[in-house]
Amino acid sequence: MNCISITYKKAPLEIRNRIAFDQSEIESFYTQIDGQCVLLLTCNRLEIYFEIPMEAMEEQFCQFKGLNRDDMMPYFATYTKAGAIRHLARVACGMDSMVLGEDEIYRQVKEAYEQARTLKKTSYTFNTIFQMVMKTVKQIKTQTGLSSTSVSVGTLAAHAVFDFGAKTVLIIGISGKIGSITAKNILAKPHIHLIGTTRQHHSDLFATYPQVQMEPYQQRYTLVQQADVIISATASPHYTITKTELTKWIDEKPRLFIDLAVPNDMDPHLQELPHCSYLNIDHFQQLAKTNNKKKQGYAQRAEVVIDQRVSDILKELRMHDVIADLPQMKEKGIESFVYSLRKTDSYEQMDAIVSWLEKWVNNA
Repeated sequence: MNCISITYKKAPLEIRNRIAFDQSEIESFYTQIDGQCVLLLTCNRLEIYFEIPMEAMEEQFCQFKGLNRDDMMPYFATYTKAGAIRHLARVACGMDSMVLGEDEIYRQVKEAYEQARTLKKTSYTFNTIFQMVMKTVKQIKTQTGLSSTSVSVGTLAAHAVFDFGAKTVLIIGISGKIGSITAKNILAKPHIHLIGTTRQHHSDLFATYPQVQMEPYQQRYTLVQQADVIISATASPHYTITKTELTKWIDEKPRLFIDLAVPNDMDPHLQELPHCSYLNIDHFQQLAKTNNKKKQGYAQRAEVVIDQRVSDILKELRMHDVIADLPQMKEKGIESFVYSLRKTDSYEQMDAIVSWLEKWVNNA
């Protein structure tokens, strides 16, 4: 298996836009490629896994998209044989993503493989590789904390909401980048009522979420009365919540105030009020750094798992090559020995023994 990868690491957005595929192009591309092929498309990457020679695929891909191959070469990362399998495993478990260990890429890889399989662009080799890689991802997610340890401020803020046991959350500035990311993380948990404020008259960003109640920014203090957790993430030059004004609106119900803005959206002195807890962006950034260090350790463990599983995949493929000679090996009483070679320490060791056995059987 070979791979051409074009990602955010080497290709700017302009290039990634030029190589984007719509659904009709995907099927058309598959029909033009000889042999096995899987096309993986995400917002940050385009990857082609294939069996034809590397140069042939580079040329066919560039022709298909109307691009000059020489112009595109600086944006290509290429992988072959074991390197391509290892790269696929790293991609599928989020080791090659912007956010280390992200889960979404696993689903995208699985769907890309299933589409290629449905279009009959995979056979034994690719089916074995992709299916064993999927099992590898599950093993890594089970045995390491690579995916369970968040380094996203929005995700960490959402976990703070969950830990507080909030039933109603107010997000001031829900339509902004940080506000919307935090809101979507909170919405992953059922039975939380979310109130969002925006300075605009309306926002369609959360129109499809029935549990989101949109209100004008000017009503924020009234809305604080309803909320267990209040999050602010705006670009306001002034405090969205002040201690002085807050004292006029709140009762003795415990509340958590989360300030995700830089500079601060909320008056830090509000934590001096009874029953009010306060967390700011520094808290979450420090937590993200701590989690990122943990993730680096989990990533090292994941690399060990990937190396072993790549060896297992290569051994499985090599064993398939031997099947044609199994009748002769059975006659010589070494069939069970051949199967036992799956347990050898490395693919290289197994390949050397199998190659010698194949010569011995065919020359005997």
